[in-house]
Amino acid sequence: MDTVFSMSSPTLIVIVFNTFWSCYLLTRGDDIAVIQFDQGAFHKAKALDIPDNIIPIFQPPHSPELNPIERFWEFLKSQLQA
Repeated sequence: MDTVFSMSSPTLIVIVFNTFWSCYLLTRGDDIAVIQFDQGAFHKAKALDIPDNIIPIFQPPHSPELNPIERFWEFLKSQLQA
């Protein structure tokens, strides 16, 4: 059974993202996970320490159609304009 993990922070910096990995791994152990990233600077920072059991897939630049949350924002905007 899959589990859902989320974490929120008022800032998106490498320290926060590395903390995310530490917390995420507590829920997944040694399981391998494939995670999609956009081109956010904090996703590609040299100080980012991605664990070996995480396989990152980076979206091409300027491709919001590949990011599910972008479709939600578009829907939300259309509802607020109505």
